[in-house]
Amino acid sequence: DLADAVRLRLERADAPVSFVLTPSPGRHPAQDLLDAIFVVLGGLGILSLVVSGFLVANTIAVILTQQTRQIGVMMAVGASRLDIVTLFLGLVGAYAALALLIGVPGAILGGRGLAVFVTGLVNLDPGPLVVDGRAIALMAVVGLAVPLAASLVPVLRGTGVTVHAAIRYTGVAETYGHGRLDRVIAAIHGLPRPVLLALRNAFRRKGRLALTLAALAFGSAVAMTVFTVRDGLLAEMRATFAYFHYDVQVDLARPVRSEAATAVVRTVPGVAAAEAWQYATALRLRPDGTESGALTVFGFPADVRTVRPTIETGRWLISGEGRALVVTANLLQDEPDLRLGDTVRLKVRGRTADFTLVGTIRSPTMQPALYMSDGSLGE
Repeated sequence: DLADAVRLRLERADAPVSFVLTPSPGRHPAQDLLDAIFVVLGGLGILSLVVSGFLVANTIAVILTQQTRQIGVMMAVGASRLDIVTLFLGLVGAYAALALLIGVPGAILGGRGLAVFVTGLVNLDPGPLVVDGRAIALMAVVGLAVPLAASLVPVLRGTGVTVHAAIRYTGVAETYGHGRLDRVIAAIHGLPRPVLLALRNAFRRKGRLALTLAALAFGSAVAMTVFTVRDGLLAEMRATFAYFHYDVQVDLARPVRSEAATAVVRTVPGVAAAEAWQYATALRLRPDGTESGALTVFGFPADVRTVRPTIETGRWLISGEGRALVVTANLLQDEPDLRLGDTVRLKVRGRTADFTLVGTIRSPTMQPALYMSDGSLGE
């Protein structure tokens, strides 16, 4: 409200206002971009954590299966179940501690690289490297707690056998061959013997098979997520660069004749073409009497060649057409009542005029924009 009041007072005093920006207090202009990055990284971190838990559980289950007879011998000579559980959990804890010694320095270096990259995008100096003790403590807790929690169930299950069952264990569950799935697999014939052995061996311990498949599924999900996000980002960048079909943009501090400016630019060696744009700030005057926020409107010359818009609905501007308007698709998020063919009343440079909405294009940037001929903008 204060910004609008200041703008109105300036306009009444014949002082043109080219742009009005009212940022949210305490919120950086690039916060939306950073939030998107953090959401992606957080999702990948959670998936990686789940995958690591399955890998730990599967590894411990295999070790316990291989050492079932040794567990039985230890029980026979007096070891309690708690002693054996403590032994295996201590083994897991020791490996987790070694992993932390490798992972924490790597996380610090990786985090520093990410901070330098992200702050460079928003033109900030990341400052000196500062290691936060809370982050180290969190990594230590997660690095120790997740492996121990993931291995607890297979350790308890593997140590819950009797001495007799552990010593006579042959690697095949006693119930194998009696289930319906086991009988279906046993009835398969006609395949090479190595294939049949591999197929039957895979279903010999169904719990271990489920853990293995879950780890592979989550690992594949992480890989597909990474490549999908990367390809999506690159596709978006390619689409943005395809829209801006030029190499250099020069903003002039004061208005000049477009013909004179482009003529001077074309005399520079290496310049293939030059076009002059106009831009201004506009306000949409809604039918209910309210006004929109400040919108950027561009005036393009006839047969503009420096942009290659992707039409989503309607059409692009036609040379010589007056009072036609094209908007970016993200403008409809703030102005959802707009439809093709609607009359849009805009207040530009202190003057009010009606335009006809003839098309919407893919948004090349996060900020919504409006496009019209330079003649219409200059009227």
